[in-house]
Amino acid sequence: MKIIFLLISFMAITNLVMAQLKWKIKLGTKTVLQTAGEDESKNVFRLSRTQIGIKSNLIISYQVAADEKDWVRNLMIDDSTGAGIAESPTASAIKQGTVEVKYTITNKKLKELLTKHKKIKLFYTSIPSDPEQAALVRVRKVHICTFSLR
Repeated sequence: MKIIFLLISFMAITNLVMAQLKWKIKLGTKTVLQTAGEDESKNVFRLSRTQIGIKSNLIISYQVAADEKDWVRNLMIDDSTGAGIAESPTASAIKQGTVEVKYTITNKKLKELLTKHKKIKLFYTSIPSDPEQAALVRVRKVHICTFSLR
């Protein structure tokens, strides 16, 4: 009984921590969006064709909790229907023990995705690197932001 209670508590705390991350999204050096939680209606940014024509990469960064620095994170990009269209490499993208996580989407890739799909949604998943702990955690997609083409 105690084990079940601990498992449920661990999963609830994990979901709360994951939903409270603060994201900073930059297009080149300009911060275009800062988020303080998971809200699909507020975390939306519209890009014009001239903005994606500029030779600037999209950089997504956030701070992770110190006790989650060894977790495996994955960035996923979905279209407006929820179908997965791209995914970041997991282990090679983030060094183990990193407290600040950064993902970079090249301007060419961003332009290609927005031209084809008009609207893309960025999500991430996070799971402990320890296989025993990973088996206990429910993995869910956390919405970061939605980009659409004007």
